[in-house]
Amino acid sequence: MAATADRLDKGLDLYLQFREERGRVQVQESDLRRCGYRCEHCGLALCNEELVRRAIVSPFGTRRAKKTDGLKPHWNGADELRWPTMDHDWPVSLYGNNDRTNLKVLCRACNEGKSDFLTWEQTRASVGLPRRTQLSSTGSLPKELFYTQLRRSPICIESGQSATSTELTVRLIDASGPLVLDNLVTVASSGI
Repeated sequence: MAATADRLDKGLDLYLQFREERGRVQVQESDLRRCGYRCEHCGLALCNEELVRRAIVSPFGTRRAKKTDGLKPHWNGADELRWPTMDHDWPVSLYGNNDRTNLKVLCRACNEGKSDFLTWEQTRASVGLPRRTQLSSTGSLPKELFYTQLRRSPICIESGQSATSTELTVRLIDASGPLVLDNLVTVASSGI
């Protein structure tokens, strides 16, 4: 193949696209305002506790009480799981860029659950065998399983609400059944 001006331009464009530094992007107050101070995946209300490190005041104020939810990793793990993070819709590891159109505000649990997958069908929760703890009724829900359930069914089955207006969680269809995707449904969480 002969080198043409068009091919050289395309090669240069490709080089410029992939030479960009793809590091972490900090959450800005303008990002939080744009998404209504909610995780854009699960609808987690980002209250003052989650924003104190950024010196930003949440319109939701302070969380009334610590919540517990056996099927929502945000409430059962470390407080850091509720901190806001910037997620690259097209992952950095797959050459996604830092352009604002490629960024979303996700709580840390959803960001870690998403990992570097593009679709829920690629996640470990969809393609792999369940972990031993997922098969026992005493196991807690892994972040990637929570993320995958909300990604495949992002609306409460009872109210029709999405993450733009409420916090979402998951519920077991069969309470005595295993913690696997086919035994989970998406529901609205109660309160903030």
